[in-house]
Amino acid sequence: MSWKICWRNLMRKKLRTFFTLFAIVACVAMVLTVFSSVDSTKKLLDKQMQESEGNANYVIESKNNTLPIDHLSKVKQVDEVTDAFASLYIYTQFNIPSLTELNKTNNRVRITGLSSINNSMRKIVAKEGDVNQPGAIIPEGAARLWKVKIGDKISFTTPTGKKEIQIAAIVANGGFFESPSNWEAAQGKSWRIVIPLTTLQTWYKQDHRVSEIRIKTTRSNEQAEHALQNAIQDKSALLRPVVLDEKQTNQVDGIYQILYLIGGLIIFITGFILFNTFYMSIGERKKEFAIMKAIGYLPYQIGKSVMYEVFLLSSIGLLLGVPLGIQLADLLKNLLFASFNASFTVQSELSFAIAMAILTGIVVPVLAALFPMIQASRVHVMTVIKSSMGPQVSSKRKWRSYCGILLILISFFTKQYFAIFLLIGLLLVFPAILLAFSKAFTSINHRIWGFGGRVAAKSMTRHINRTANTSFILAIGIVCTLFVTSFIQTSNDYMEEVIRTTAGGDMNVRLQRTVTNIDIEAMKKLNGVGDVTTYKEEKVPWETTDQQPRQFSVVGIEESWAKKHPPFQSQEQTTAQLLKKLSKPYTVLLGRAAFEEWGGKVGEPIQMQTPRGKKAFKVVGVVDSSFVLKYKGYLAFSLDTNFQGEFGMKDAKNMSLTFENAGNENKIKEEVLKYFGGELYELTTPASNLERVKQSGVMTPFYALLVLVIFISGIGIVNTLMMNIMERTREIGVMRSIGLTHGQTIKMILSEGLMIGIAGVISGIVLGMITIYLSTNMINIDIEPIIPWFAIAFISALGLFTSIFAAVLPARRATRISLYESLKYE
Repeated sequence: MSWKICWRNLMRKKLRTFFTLFAIVACVAMVLTVFSSVDSTKKLLDKQMQESEGNANYVIESKNNTLPIDHLSKVKQVDEVTDAFASLYIYTQFNIPSLTELNKTNNRVRITGLSSINNSMRKIVAKEGDVNQPGAIIPEGAARLWKVKIGDKISFTTPTGKKEIQIAAIVANGGFFESPSNWEAAQGKSWRIVIPLTTLQTWYKQDHRVSEIRIKTTRSNEQAEHALQNAIQDKSALLRPVVLDEKQTNQVDGIYQILYLIGGLIIFITGFILFNTFYMSIGERKKEFAIMKAIGYLPYQIGKSVMYEVFLLSSIGLLLGVPLGIQLADLLKNLLFASFNASFTVQSELSFAIAMAILTGIVVPVLAALFPMIQASRVHVMTVIKSSMGPQVSSKRKWRSYCGILLILISFFTKQYFAIFLLIGLLLVFPAILLAFSKAFTSINHRIWGFGGRVAAKSMTRHINRTANTSFILAIGIVCTLFVTSFIQTSNDYMEEVIRTTAGGDMNVRLQRTVTNIDIEAMKKLNGVGDVTTYKEEKVPWETTDQQPRQFSVVGIEESWAKKHPPFQSQEQTTAQLLKKLSKPYTVLLGRAAFEEWGGKVGEPIQMQTPRGKKAFKVVGVVDSSFVLKYKGYLAFSLDTNFQGEFGMKDAKNMSLTFENAGNENKIKEEVLKYFGGELYELTTPASNLERVKQSGVMTPFYALLVLVIFISGIGIVNTLMMNIMERTREIGVMRSIGLTHGQTIKMILSEGLMIGIAGVISGIVLGMITIYLSTNMINIDIEPIIPWFAIAFISALGLFTSIFAAVLPARRATRISLYESLKYE
């Protein structure tokens, strides 16, 4: 019976119930979408790392490029080893005579020979053909661009003559088979294919030799490392632990934080909408609760009846919101994966996301209804019977405004918690802001809307707190939109500045082999090349301050070159000062991402694994560098004079070139590509890095989510105006009886919606500017924030449109109220 009564109460105000339910459904769906997208992205990145590392715990490499394949059988005999496989990598050029797009600048390929095609560590699944048949295995992206199919042949020029091999299988893109997505990308990146190991060894005279051995063990510890080292007994072999960390190659924390921000904002907006709805509903039914008390209901029973309604709404919201959220989560996941250029996908992670969505769908409505429920249980019989609902009058309004202004001022002097003080302060002061707007726009309203506008300006003051809360919700949505947009644009602008100032030269060339003196001389002779240098790099495991294992590339730079062509910049010190400190043994500069992940301070030691064991390196500075794009994550710098002794690497595989004239770039690039051919791993210039940053679409899906936040704010406006109309039903009836037309009634409601929108938009823009300013002061980077003027114009228009559109339904509702019924309404 209780549930039937609850359903009857909800159906008394069908439209209000619909919009309240819509808010719950949107909240549940978006919470599920956010958590599922974050978990799915983490799963994708983990899968990408596992795929690229062959699901290994350790890898054995050689100081001399190749190892004896006999090491594979030796490591398999170690007790801790569960599986292992060997790979031989050859970088060369290929040819398909019928392919007109192919030339010497885009035909570089990495051929991999695997000791076993399918094992427990790396399984290759064919989309077409059979991976177990002798022949080449190529990714589907390459097959599409090369215009080939199963059975077609690819040719190579090898030390043993021209060789051809048939295509045996076509597999999915990505991971181990990550290849260029178009012909332009192929100029800076190699294609990747697999052929039988014995065939590759024979072609390139590498009998019984491999490039690396990947090993999976039952556990990763010193005991396993010692066992593996004892098994191979080879001083030229390097045993490196595989460190899997999503931040190592993808700086995704910012993406997660923006998603959580949007999810939290939607929860906040939904909570406000529900609170306004429940508070209004309880206010309308005070006489009903008084009568219930008069016939014997206890306060907890009244509260219980209200909570039944809340749980009924929550249950319906969950039933509708969870399926919708699953669909939206899959859509957002695909958008994010597309922006990452992910070449394969994963199933959406839903278990934790659904649990969080259910929790949110229950907790948010309950918390929003808690205060109205308490008010309902405290209704006094005689007070309600003698009085009717009137306008909100608060003698404490001035003190509320003063407290709000004080909190806003405090936010300017509190770096870490400025957002909390700013948010609460604005909430407290917003009724005064709305009153000010209402008075300021009284004459304008009268000119635009006529008599209806004048009435609207006066009627807004009757329930100013509720109306102010609605406008505040819109303002918060605009604040977050401007903040996120400014953050994205400022980050991109700063990254572009870093690229221009820390390129370390006009062109960076990364080879698959050691750079020789012949290579250096050949580059110097190219027309338009000014100077050439080499630099070393080494992957080094390290530990955070809480002893979590990480890995980054340490780059060894030449001091004289770095002074003329800085590869990094610092906010605190000059390049000369940093180089002087870096000249001392066992010192490093950390890239900003690595420094933040490390958790220590400048001057403190960082633990790094070297060929001589674990060593402490003094961190002498924090730098920004365009090299972070090249190494995709964590980065550190050392001087080349210390590099060999500290990291054991004596040969360089990287070159930096300068141009005599920037106009020579394309010609030099073409010559470099032709000279190194398949031996070239990567070629970058400041221009290509800038283009890469501009084309990054990672943040694009967030703009759509932020627009959705504004539309959800519109639900609050609809609810508020519907409540105002309901309370003023008798008043509207009286005005209509003395001549108020339908048109004037519509103008009156539209005017209220517009004033709510104007107050929310202007306050949101001002608060957004303050938020951008304060957040910029929080970070330790000297950077000028970008004001997103286009976003301000767009979001202002969207906010005003949403406000007016949200007022249309309440306006039409007001004109349909029967004159006879409105005069009877109490």
